[in-house]
Amino acid sequence: LEERRVVDWFNSKFDPERPGEVGDTWYLLPARWWQLWCEFTGPHAKSRRSVTLSPIDNASLVDHTSLRIGLNHRVDYEVVTAGAWRALQAWYGGPGPALPREVIEVEGRRELEMYPLRLKVTRTDEKGNVLLLDKVMEVSRAKVFSDVKESACALHGISGPVVVYHRSCLKVEWEEVDESKTLHDLGFIDGHWILLQMVSNMQTATLSGTRSPRAGRGALVAVGLQNLGNTCYMNASLQCLLHTPLLSRYFTVEYRFDLSTNGSWGMGGKLAVAFAELLADVESAKANGTGVVAPRAFRRTIGDFQPQFAGWRQQDAQEFLSVFLAGLSEDVNRTRNKPYVELKDSEGRPDEVVAQEFWSAHCRRERSAIAALFSSQFKSVLRCKVCGHENASFDPFSFMPIPLPQHDYRWITCSVVSIPKAGALDEHMMQVCARVPKTGTVSDLLQAVAGLLGLPPAELVAAEVAQGGYIFRRMEHRNALASLSDDARPMVFHAMPFAHFAPQLAPPACDEQPPAPRGADGATTAADVAMEGAAEEPEVAQAWMTPVAGSPAASSVPDDFGEVVVYLVHRRLRKVERYFLNPYKSELFGTPALMRVPASISPAKLYEAVFRHVWHFVPDHESSPGGWPFVLSSVNGDGSACSHCSWRRGCLGCEVPSADSAPVTLRDGDTLGIDWDAMVLEKEYKVKIANHVHTHESVELAQIERKSLERLKQCLDSLVKEEELTAYCRECTKVAGEYTEATHVKALRVWACGPLLVLQLKRFHSQGATSYKLHNLVKFPMTLDLNEYLAREGEQVVPNRSATAAPSTDPASLVAAAAGAQPSRMALYGGSGGDPPPDVVAEEEAEADVVGVESAAKMMRRNGDCSCCQGEGAEAKAEAVFNSLSRDLTTYQLYGVVNHIGGMGSGHYTAFVRGNAEASESGAPSHKWLCCDDDRVHEISEEDVVTANAYLLFYARSDVASNKAQWRDIFPAHAPEATAVDTEKVKKSTWARSPHGGGSSVGPPDVGRGASAGQLGGNGFCGVM
Repeated sequence: LEERRVVDWFNSKFDPERPGEVGDTWYLLPARWWQLWCEFTGPHAKSRRSVTLSPIDNASLVDHTSLRIGLNHRVDYEVVTAGAWRALQAWYGGPGPALPREVIEVEGRRELEMYPLRLKVTRTDEKGNVLLLDKVMEVSRAKVFSDVKESACALHGISGPVVVYHRSCLKVEWEEVDESKTLHDLGFIDGHWILLQMVSNMQTATLSGTRSPRAGRGALVAVGLQNLGNTCYMNASLQCLLHTPLLSRYFTVEYRFDLSTNGSWGMGGKLAVAFAELLADVESAKANGTGVVAPRAFRRTIGDFQPQFAGWRQQDAQEFLSVFLAGLSEDVNRTRNKPYVELKDSEGRPDEVVAQEFWSAHCRRERSAIAALFSSQFKSVLRCKVCGHENASFDPFSFMPIPLPQHDYRWITCSVVSIPKAGALDEHMMQVCARVPKTGTVSDLLQAVAGLLGLPPAELVAAEVAQGGYIFRRMEHRNALASLSDDARPMVFHAMPFAHFAPQLAPPACDEQPPAPRGADGATTAADVAMEGAAEEPEVAQAWMTPVAGSPAASSVPDDFGEVVVYLVHRRLRKVERYFLNPYKSELFGTPALMRVPASISPAKLYEAVFRHVWHFVPDHESSPGGWPFVLSSVNGDGSACSHCSWRRGCLGCEVPSADSAPVTLRDGDTLGIDWDAMVLEKEYKVKIANHVHTHESVELAQIERKSLERLKQCLDSLVKEEELTAYCRECTKVAGEYTEATHVKALRVWACGPLLVLQLKRFHSQGATSYKLHNLVKFPMTLDLNEYLAREGEQVVPNRSATAAPSTDPASLVAAAAGAQPSRMALYGGSGGDPPPDVVAEEEAEADVVGVESAAKMMRRNGDCSCCQGEGAEAKAEAVFNSLSRDLTTYQLYGVVNHIGGMGSGHYTAFVRGNAEASESGAPSHKWLCCDDDRVHEISEEDVVTANAYLLFYARSDVASNKAQWRDIFPAHAPEATAVDTEKVKKSTWARSPHGGGSSVGPPDVGRGASAGQLGGNGFCGVM
């Protein structure tokens, strides 16, 4: 408790949005260690006994010497103040490395710089020849280059005059540096090169042998995006957008005429300008051959728009795309004040008329090029099973979520450690894959493992093993498996009851006599008698054998077998150059073990039991009676020090004398260190046997099942499959005379196809406290035809079955309201309400259809048969909709895939993109597939595109993919009197978050179509089923 008070005094809660003053330093430490420390210093004495605190080891947070990419705050690491770090380091020590992070200010925004730039610094000799002496230095982006120059010279030991050059990669020329600017202003990226040219006469010196030919324009098909710290989700999504047909053309010039600088729903044009500048940076990197762009300005802007993307946590790629496209659409939305539009029920009217009402209402509110590109239209029909009343809605959508087949079980891979049989020494550790219920517990896991290996479930113990080679925590049988991620690899130990293998215990000598000395004349000692229940337990002589104050008594054994579970760790000594009290340091190696023994046991039998668990590592060992290849020591949980002596003594662990007559008293959860003899380790220890992991056949079977092929057509069939739900019924209400809900049948079809289609394979699921990811391999085609799922005009989507029951008035059914009730009147809620604003002008309309076929939208606009436009002039009717949907063009070409590699709550995002046709050097359309893994881009074959990691699929309609469709065929041109907005003024303007919620278009819930396919919902046009 005293430690807690000291740390609380120094520490303060870290807030990523308000990290502190510029120059403040914070320190990172492992989140797991911090959680244990909080338990250890908590108010409950029981928690202190159940945890073991080890020195602070940041090895899990670093890759070599730099912070690992993909870490999550409060999941992988915790942030503490400098004072708290110094206190914890003084108490617990640890190998480090220390991970200080400083608060910086870039472009008026303060942030904790989690990932400083790593620059490669090289130098020349006095003649100007480049030396192969590049060294890496870590430096802040906010530093002025003159300060960086001094550090770089010190790194190479240069004291004389130098000329500094830089370049972003080996493919571009060296350039001189403006030393008055910061690295951020200079556009430095991770891996940037700095060259220090040694000169004796600076006026005559020339840079010799350091120039590279500039890459020719068009040399690169794609450019990588640098990971700025857990931004792989953003990079993968942006790569697909960068390769989206028509999008880059629009954001070259045209978008400036549509910028909404005073709208209350977007970001005042800032998001659109940031995306346009990112596109320009990518094109520039392609032209000069740089190959990598650091999207810092874009990330800062999207972080201002939605703070959840400003931190360092991993995010969902689909959620990022939905938020970003919604904000982008609002920034270029020609509708400044969204009108209130009331929609009527279908009432048996022709589908084309009702569909056009919905589409016109959507276009009047979301009149942007983004909405035109990414919007399609569903037809959703609800039919009451009681009265037969039917209502159809035609909701726009931008993401089509595709359900994947799933089971009520999951696979968990674990390693089982047991005592091997003679002749099968390499089977002491076996990897198995157990199938368990998704809502199961650790007990279910042990039952499954026991069934696979033919072991008694009661003898199995599951535990988490730390990377250092010690048992971190035992898993209780009642613990839910939902807490285990898909990547978790728990260990299961076969802890055989001591009574089962005690008769087999024998000393390593050939004779059957017990090892001497047990007594003066070899007679049985009192400890042996105590084990057999023939005498009382004698007093314990050694201090380390005495129970710690506040801990359970030695006779208190929670095990079902009346025994305690003891952990074993393998240790060896290593001499260190710098030390405080002891020149030797113990280090762990190998896999820990776990065994059951009586709470009171003689040292001889304890050594015999331990040897029984490790004999297969030294099968050729020949020992004299009482001579063991190791010494047992009483150690703490991580095996780094004695569990009883004060740290001031520098004790590595009190030895358990094998020849002592006094019994050893053990407690449940104690750890014994197996200190191996150095000569035995060198000559007899079988490293290959110790490191070998035998693979059980269940692992291959699980892989086969995981890779079982699911075709996208099967998933689409399940999407449009009829389903039943409870919803409000107007006709039943009329009959009953009060609000009535009844069972409805819902059917879904595609009504019209938009230019672009984004399919989301629904891999991530949460059910109560259980979260999991589906790893199904879905075979998706390069060419997708939705004609089979297109709703036909006048088609009866839901079969009209005869009514068999009266309207339900049961109170229980009235309470069970299902999402998606269909009231008699439906409305789209606008920001300000009222009539269309007077400043909305008529726009130029593309008269020619893409392939000579009139779309339903244009036909309705021509006929003027749209209820939401009635009463308005022909000019308003003409501008109400844009000509982007098609019911004739239903074929799509795949051009991008976002992949998620890993499990729920962790993992890594990559993207597969198809090269744009204009990116080919020869002028012919480019059909190369590229893998974009952050800043690394390489070519892949088309066969490698389909994987079990696919998450988002990007399709372009056939006319768009073939470049037949032009912008004017999709979205009308700006008005002749429109003027381009100055983007520099937009960047310098101030922006405040909208009270509507995060600056995005968030309105009241659309209760009218909650059960329908696509809602206009809270993210503007980005509706999801």
